[in-house]
Amino acid sequence: MLLDALHRSLAHAEQIAAMAVVVDAKDENAASFYRHYGFVPLQTQPSRLFIAMRLVARLLAWPANLARCINLAI
Repeated sequence: MLLDALHRSLAHAEQIAAMAVVVDAKDENAASFYRHYGFVPLQTQPSRLFIAMRLVARLLAWPANLARCINLAI
């Protein structure tokens, strides 16, 4: 579900001028989950985390970039 949400956010980011995805973690387990995927807690509210849209774009492009590298190597 997180990957789907990030894909959708990225797809619409330019239309709505979004700079980041922001989440509110319901507990420490949820916050840990988001941190594992690159989300950073806000200093004033550690349960609110964000990930920059440019990082989302890089992360979601990674498999395509890897596929190109593999094809070039063959």
